[in-house]
Amino acid sequence: GNPVLFAAAGGTGKGMLLCAVIARVVLGLPFPNEDQALRRDPGRAVYIAGTEDDPFEDLAPRLRAAIASAVEEFGLDPSLAEESGAICYVHDLSEWKDGSPFEIPGDMGRLLTEVGKLNTLPGPDVALVVVDPLADLLGKNDHITSVRSARVVMRALKDFARKADIALAIIHHLTKDGRVSGSPAVVDALRLAHMVERKIGRASCRERV
Repeated sequence: GNPVLFAAAGGTGKGMLLCAVIARVVLGLPFPNEDQALRRDPGRAVYIAGTEDDPFEDLAPRLRAAIASAVEEFGLDPSLAEESGAICYVHDLSEWKDGSPFEIPGDMGRLLTEVGKLNTLPGPDVALVVVDPLADLLGKNDHITSVRSARVVMRALKDFARKADIALAIIHHLTKDGRVSGSPAVVDALRLAHMVERKIGRASCRERV
């Protein structure tokens, strides 16, 4: 019911990190620092990408690899890593059926409706929505550079997460000096934010409140 921010410099691997998170969600697996014997009911995930990553050439291969890695690590049924397996619980809503791109904040109400439709399908309900990255998904007349405009955007995201009662992960950029891009109101609106850093060939999260 609350959005969480994952901010990092370009090329850090924040998108790949969220693919690993999605793999745990759709397979019902525990997260780091939890009891690794813990098992949950699987959940669906929705990925909304901007123009940085192509859903077919970039996101789909990463998601398949993340799911296959998790299946192997936890000794699960190999069929879960196949095309008819857990990947079927991941839905791309980067653009609408008419080809128009998803826009924040204007399409958040429409997204709530789509999540409701997905929840009527056989299988699990939607547990996680990922938007990647925030700035790339803003509407033509929307921005987060001022306090007022950032509050409008963040309020729409928070309202969606609360009404849908699901986890909302927001991928965002850092500036060259290591600050979260946009107005400070972006982070001020959240209860939790993470700064993702690459460390010895892998990404790590440093929690920031």
